[in-house]
Amino acid sequence: MEKMQNAETFFCSDSGEDLLNDLEKLIAEVLKDPEAFQKQMKKEGDKKKKELERIAGKKGLTPFLSRASHGIVHKDDVRKDETRVFIIRQTTVIEIDQNDPEKVLFVSDKLSNMCGAFFDHRGNRLLVFNTSGHAFLYDMATGDKLLPKIYLKASDLEGEGMAINDDYLWYLDKKRGRIKRLNLLDGSVENVLQDSSYKFIYMIQKEACIYAFAAPQNAEQSVKITRYQIQNGELIEHFSRLECAFEVGRLSPRHDLNEKEIIFSLEKWLSGVEFYVFCSEKLNLKLLCEVSTAEDMGYFCSYHTNLDAGQILMVLANRVLLVEAESGTIIKEIAIEYGANCLFLDQHTAFISTWEKMYKLVM
Repeated sequence: MEKMQNAETFFCSDSGEDLLNDLEKLIAEVLKDPEAFQKQMKKEGDKKKKELERIAGKKGLTPFLSRASHGIVHKDDVRKDETRVFIIRQTTVIEIDQNDPEKVLFVSDKLSNMCGAFFDHRGNRLLVFNTSGHAFLYDMATGDKLLPKIYLKASDLEGEGMAINDDYLWYLDKKRGRIKRLNLLDGSVENVLQDSSYKFIYMIQKEACIYAFAAPQNAEQSVKITRYQIQNGELIEHFSRLECAFEVGRLSPRHDLNEKEIIFSLEKWLSGVEFYVFCSEKLNLKLLCEVSTAEDMGYFCSYHTNLDAGQILMVLANRVLLVEAESGTIIKEIAIEYGANCLFLDQHTAFISTWEKMYKLVM
């Protein structure tokens, strides 16, 4: 059979008439032999993937762990010289050796649509959960399950926004705008924070405090930021203030590599991403820098900061950016397939996840 016309020529015509002719030819080829056309498209797609990997390899990006599915990376520092890395796949969460990424140290029980994990480094416990709010709790010293399957009574959970103290874990129920508490000893769940005037949309822990962001039910009101002190399993309101200088709906919080700073990204639709440093004493956000992402058409997937080295790692739709934190200048750009998440391991190494595989980036 003749080599089929590349579908990209469909977009290269000079006139509407030529465009229509190209479309008719393309449809005719598909109808003539659909299977052959599908094989040709797959061949072209594989060729593009290999080219991306070739380019990435030259810039210090090494693939490992294929079939990563969700490929989302989660990390917690136990000590400064020890990092534990967990990868969320489609139905399981695995722990890998950061020095030998192909080595799998732990595999969780299966849950459909697995979406996150939270590691308690003090208690050596791992909570894994799916999009429906079902979860398993493990003792990572033995790998044993501590409780039967747990139902967290919430969806759209995020490990980065969870908080833990002794035998209680707090998390955000975004759908209902409430903060809930899980008893890690018996698996029971209860609402602990809710407000008739505000809806909780973000929370993040720093030491023995939880910082909660609440959006108003009334659009004319300002966003409320509150610091809660954790005392004997209870959240005691310590300080709150109103803030209206940012679009809170597009904010995304994450801990810096040094675990001392909390960084917020703010997506500016079709133009760029702003990064803010959160001041936990004054409960406000200080602008760090802005990075232009106009060519990515708003597809901003993830980020991680390393402020000690003055760097931000950004994962966009089809590329990874290493950015200078203070100026927003792009230091390095690497083409990849569709991205998912990223993680600084130390000053010189990072993990990048896509929907197909994991990469190790040496800078």
